[in-house]
Amino acid sequence: METTLGPPVPSTKQVPGTLWRFSAAEYHRMAELGILGPGARVELIDGYLHAVSPVNARHVLAVNRLEFLLARQLYRSDTPPAFLSIQNPLRLDDHTEPEPDVMVVRSTTDQSRPPRPADVALLVEVSDSTLRTDRMVKAPRYAAAGIAEFWIVNLEAQEVEVYLEPSPDGYRNKQTYALSATIALQAFPEVAVEVRRILVA
Repeated sequence: METTLGPPVPSTKQVPGTLWRFSAAEYHRMAELGILGPGARVELIDGYLHAVSPVNARHVLAVNRLEFLLARQLYRSDTPPAFLSIQNPLRLDDHTEPEPDVMVVRSTTDQSRPPRPADVALLVEVSDSTLRTDRMVKAPRYAAAGIAEFWIVNLEAQEVEVYLEPSPDGYRNKQTYALSATIALQAFPEVAVEVRRILVA
């Protein structure tokens, strides 16, 4: 299921004929008040609530495999360089808080607060029906927020898209890796993942 952005609204005030644009604080307040139930699968993008597509078995398997492959390399010592955050929120700005499938968060991050874009060494979305949204909606916002490295695990094409060099206008560098490739993390070159181990049963 694809999601689309609503029309731009300059403030959180309701404007006749438009959608209501929420701040991240209002979004969390709705959850606290029970307006958004505990099982609600939504993300906040540019102030609008977007339904998150139900995950299928193939999506779950790819997320689980990637988590395993990264964890066994990152957690080799008692002082790992980073930790994993799986399908948890990341606030990009006051109106955008997606829930990416996998985040590699630097261990220097203050554990008393949610991670910020500068804390994220790698962010990953696993894509099937959401591929267009991940490329056209999320990738530009991750780049504008300064996420240094962003991967799209493309389940249909059986490949991984790697986006580097973020800028306000999007990522300047995109590389695509086939099943035979191995990808090393830019922030931690000693951590590398074989594409086929994410995608092939």
